[in-house]
Amino acid sequence: YISKMEDIISDESKFKPATNQDIYKISRTIETPVRNYLRDKVKKPGYISDAEYTRLYPNGSHIGIMYGLPKVHKKDNPMRPICSAVGTATYELGKYLTGLIKPASRCNLGTDLDNTFQFVNQLKSENIAELYMVSFDVKSLFTNVPLKKTIDICMDRLYRGNANDIPHIPENVLRHLIKLCVCDNTFVFNNKVYQQIDGVAMKSSLAPVLANIWMAHLEEQHILTSALSPSYYRRYVDDTFCLFKDHECVQQFHNYLNSIDPSTQFEVEHENDGKLAFLDTVVSHADNSHYPAISTRVKPTDKGLFYNFNSFIPDSYKRNLIYCLIYRLYHIASSYHIFHHDATVLRKKFLRNGFPGHLYDNIVGRFLDDQHTTKEKPLTVPKRNVIIVLPFLGPLSYYIRRRLIGLVIKFYPAVSLKVIFSRGNHIKNFFSYKDRLPLKCQSGVVYKIMCKACGPSAVYIGKTKNTLHERFFGPNGHLHPSSKNSALLEHLGQNLNSGCDFNCDDAIILDRCANDFKLRFMESIYLKFENQTLNTQERSIPLYVV
Repeated sequence: YISKMEDIISDESKFKPATNQDIYKISRTIETPVRNYLRDKVKKPGYISDAEYTRLYPNGSHIGIMYGLPKVHKKDNPMRPICSAVGTATYELGKYLTGLIKPASRCNLGTDLDNTFQFVNQLKSENIAELYMVSFDVKSLFTNVPLKKTIDICMDRLYRGNANDIPHIPENVLRHLIKLCVCDNTFVFNNKVYQQIDGVAMKSSLAPVLANIWMAHLEEQHILTSALSPSYYRRYVDDTFCLFKDHECVQQFHNYLNSIDPSTQFEVEHENDGKLAFLDTVVSHADNSHYPAISTRVKPTDKGLFYNFNSFIPDSYKRNLIYCLIYRLYHIASSYHIFHHDATVLRKKFLRNGFPGHLYDNIVGRFLDDQHTTKEKPLTVPKRNVIIVLPFLGPLSYYIRRRLIGLVIKFYPAVSLKVIFSRGNHIKNFFSYKDRLPLKCQSGVVYKIMCKACGPSAVYIGKTKNTLHERFFGPNGHLHPSSKNSALLEHLGQNLNSGCDFNCDDAIILDRCANDFKLRFMESIYLKFENQTLNTQERSIPLYVV
């Protein structure tokens, strides 16, 4: 695994080792310019609201974490590099910018696809009887997107294209924000820090949008304006489905594609025995018909494994698994005969996983009834929807759900309560394949720390949205000399000659939360139920618990 990933990272045209290998320091170096630019160039001129500024402003961020997922359906199982951007300085900003620049990613020729079902709906009425099917795939599109070119294209399409889609943020500001998000991405892999100097990192929220912008540009300017272009062309991100008159036309078009731009190289897959796999489908030349026969694709690596019916999970998970897969088969199949065949194969798989046949048949029957009958919803007064997520504890969970819903109906009839059960740990939770960030870089946590000399008799419980290092040593931090009202400094001051000390590296993470309100709530729970002696307040927020 490590060897394959390092082979990818060793590409000097895309990646380079960072000069600074201190994860904490480089995280702060990245966070500061993002904060300053958001405050001075975006918030002060009024381009975003106070609420948006609070959401986008990074606090306690860290660098990305690179890992790889094996492509098990390909020879030698090559790795797909993914950079986890959650918690980075530009994670929320990237999601915000995605909405602004997404209009530039649509191809004006209407050849881009949103999903498999759209592809099926468009293809099933096409006459493919005398045509040859192939698919083209861009080699490592995300890491090979030419960033400078793509950002220039994005600005042209947004500000000098359709006037209805012009963003409310000036072009120079939006350009700089995009560069902050995608240029010189920094990440850690195998305890080493690297910079990505070209291409966009996979799993970045901007990555698929920028990739689509680049591909849409190639289609409008080169691919679909050539005399060599196919009779039929559809694309989903980096995968394209094409129809040609013959095999010779395919080779000419393939050579032309790879001559357009050296950074974007295409691989080709030909139809085999009149069949071609594309996305989640298998497209075939149908007997006695000019139209394609389309069925659901099952990869050669598929082992037919689902949840075992006796698994300790909510029953709704098992029913919904059947429903989702039947929905997929039904909406992909180009005929009822194909759907019946695929559904029969699927039924055998569920039986091998311990599912009762009558349960499968009942869900399929109800699904088909829903597809062919129209049910009118009774007019009711809208209710406030409330969702509660609880851990799944078996039959006890169903009892608690019934009681909760009953109480809400009785005392809050204007509320519609939905109780969702969460699963426990997956096997993969016990085998981490991602780098772990140093303790001082952890943020959004509830923590406990005790005095080295006094032990359990001097314990403090706290929370921080920022990093633990900032909470202890930053301005107003626990151990900062100028800090006021610090329970830790007060304890040290009262025990000058007893060897008392607090070490940030000895802090214990009790819990993690995504926002400050949840942090305060969890801190209050731990303050109530955990032993602590140094805290000066009983609760962060009021708790109504017994």
